Amino acid sequence: MQAGQQIFVTGSDGFRVRVTAAPARHGPPFSLPFVGPVIGFFLEWDGQRDGGLWISGDTVWYGALASFFVRRRVGTAILHLGRAAFSSTGPIRYTMNTRDAIQATHAIGAARIVPVHFDGFTHFSEGRKDVERAFAVAGLADRLLWLPHAQRTAVEC
Repeated sequence: MQAGQQIFVTGSDGFRVRVTAAPARHGPPFSLPFVGPVIGFFLEWDGQRDGGLWISGDTVWYGALASFFVRRRVGTAILHLGRAAFSSTGPIRYTMNTRDAIQATHAIGAARIVPVHFDGFTHFSEGRKDVERAFAVAGLADRLLWLPHAQRTAVEC
């Protein structure tokens, strides 16, 4: 799928979900030949209480994402964080850092932010404590929903 394209997925019970490909960029503008294309997803279905579900995918926050969400209501955002980079001090990163996450949260107005993809690999340079601290400083700590490892968790959308 390309950003903006939509498909509908219908379950055997007739439940229908609209899936819209959200823009994503796995690094700075010049990184595409090295890291390849990525995409995020925005899911909507009848009966959502707070708005759609955004799964960011491995992306940094950038202008195309901000534009994509101007006319979309997000209730829950699953953000791939961690500030993945090949150098912990270098400027080039491949996933959102805490600053991106705060910008995204302000821009989309999501009721819940579910941080994922921030631990388990050596190329992550920001972990849970960094995310908690940044969201606390920004006055957004109440929006974080931390998922327990290897446990099914219901999230109201």
